[in-house]
Amino acid sequence: MLANEVFDARIQALSDGFSAWLNGQHYQARVIQLGQQRILFSRGHSLSARLGDPYAYASREIHGHAQIKAPMPGRVVAHLAAIGTQLEKGEPLMILEAMKMEHTLKAPAAGRVNAYLFAPGEQVGDGDELVDFEAA
Repeated sequence: MLANEVFDARIQALSDGFSAWLNGQHYQARVIQLGQQRILFSRGHSLSARLGDPYAYASREIHGHAQIKAPMPGRVVAHLAAIGTQLEKGEPLMILEAMKMEHTLKAPAAGRVNAYLFAPGEQVGDGDELVDFEAA
């Protein structure tokens, strides 16, 4: 694939999957949903994926500084916790607007916000660290 290469792509949703055309080639896939798992069947192959929450934190205990990163590109809407305030796990830290939806990012553990790394209104990239958070 070249940097400035142009593709002709169309996708049509079907009741049990989708049909797609990429540069004149037709692809059809059937999708089966099993709870949080999706299985895609196409051309004699299958692919399995499990839906995850991009805003969820690992269940392991967090000590010291915790990285709170943007799960996707977006814009910071608001800071919800004052810098230096002691917070409990799950308390709201900030609101991030991404994909035309507002997402509330929450404290991954008890601790405090040392600094916000982006001001409200600023754009953030996928994986940008958003908050200097110190776990208790």
